[in-house]
Amino acid sequence: VGRGGMAAKVDAATFALNHGVPSVICNGHEPDILQQVVTGKAVGTFFTKAHQQQTAPFVRAVTAKEAGRVLSSIQSMQRKKILEAISGGIKAQEVAILEANARDVAAAERSFNAEGWTAQKENLLARLVLTQEKLHNIINGIQHLFHNVAGNAVGNNLKWCKVADGLYLEQESCPLGVVLCVFEARPQVLPEVAALCIASGNALIFKGSNQSKHTLGIFHRIINDALTASKIPSEAVMALETRSDVSELLALDEHIDMVIPRGGRDFMDSIKSATKIPVLGDPDGVCHVYVHSDADIEMAQHIIYDSKVEDRSGGGVMGSLLVHTKLWEDGGVDELLEPLLAAGIVVYAGPRARAMFKSATSSMPPARNMHTEYRFNACAVEVVEGVEGAIEHIREFGSGHTDVIITEDQQVSAKFLKQCGSSCVFHNCSSRFSHGYQFGLGAEVGTSNKGHMRGPMGIEGLLSSKWVMRGQGHAVRDFEDKKFQYVHEKKCVTCGLQIRE
Repeated sequence: VGRGGMAAKVDAATFALNHGVPSVICNGHEPDILQQVVTGKAVGTFFTKAHQQQTAPFVRAVTAKEAGRVLSSIQSMQRKKILEAISGGIKAQEVAILEANARDVAAAERSFNAEGWTAQKENLLARLVLTQEKLHNIINGIQHLFHNVAGNAVGNNLKWCKVADGLYLEQESCPLGVVLCVFEARPQVLPEVAALCIASGNALIFKGSNQSKHTLGIFHRIINDALTASKIPSEAVMALETRSDVSELLALDEHIDMVIPRGGRDFMDSIKSATKIPVLGDPDGVCHVYVHSDADIEMAQHIIYDSKVEDRSGGGVMGSLLVHTKLWEDGGVDELLEPLLAAGIVVYAGPRARAMFKSATSSMPPARNMHTEYRFNACAVEVVEGVEGAIEHIREFGSGHTDVIITEDQQVSAKFLKQCGSSCVFHNCSSRFSHGYQFGLGAEVGTSNKGHMRGPMGIEGLLSSKWVMRGQGHAVRDFEDKKFQYVHEKKCVTCGLQIRE
């Protein structure tokens, strides 16, 4: 930006470049031109000696949007074919994926050994590990999508209304546009979210953890091969390499339509605070299991063990165990805790339990506070005086994620399920069922504890809607002049019967 002719500008940019300073020549009369340059928009002429392997974030976002338009316009059979190719590719390369993951895990362990282990690093490593069972769940989830969901996700008729004679209104589903997914260690996030984006007609830009680069590389190649085989631009699913790329894309609220962060509380909060773009999902938060006085102890042990021990890094993991006073008094709480302690879980005693049952809690470390989200090898235990006490405790300390009651009393369970306001409330089953795969959603794009859409979200979290009206020269004035009358006849889009309000 400067005065003088173009030759002088080129000479100045060349001089700067020869002295190691890249330059951009652009139109100084254009509004906000400096802001466009520093945010990476493709404006002007860029003078650089570097071999540019990476495209500017703005260009990537625009390219992704164009690829998304192609993806959203294809027929359902082609969409199913892409998803089938992805699931088939993962199945065919199962051994290679697990070997790549083993390399990632080994590299992470070496790095953590050198740096020193922390609870956060143990958390990261647990999330990084892929197993054959997890791979099969990914494959089954994608197969569920192309068998049950992908055929009618885009352009699905949601509402139908005859506004007046010859004037009809429909609401139909449509993609959001471009989704930016940023996640920490779990490599399975890529195929799950990519499959959901393809099924819903959205383009995806993703940034995963460097610790999972080999695993992500294979997943990305499988997805790209499936897209290009169906003549869909590979830019429909693009990878970012650096954190600075993410920061720049988070500023492009005109081009990115949704951000999906997948990770811990601090990570997700940092993403939310750095962007104006809508963010889907909440941190897992504290999940409770309440054991009522009449609970079958053997069943309760089984549920508690699965809720805490079987997958310590997953979503919906129990953080606090609430136990009825009666079970503290008759020693039932010891039976409930025995399997956890045997599995190496550190049990922290809540303040009421320490005050009321000093002998039973003497060997337990005190809980920091009942808001603490205990994960992995720890949980808290607290005493409550009944279902009302459990509900009040959850209201005060819960996160609205998932809460469970174990009881044989149907009236007690009904009270808990009705009055506990969490997004997922369960009776006599593990808190780990709170996931899109277990819900039959095929895969999970995220979990929300607040707002109008709550709980595990599948493809519906990536869809919006638009209104389509068809007329025959109708104008609003015609209704004011009594040429037409509004009738607003609504029909069920499933059965075709008229809806009477």
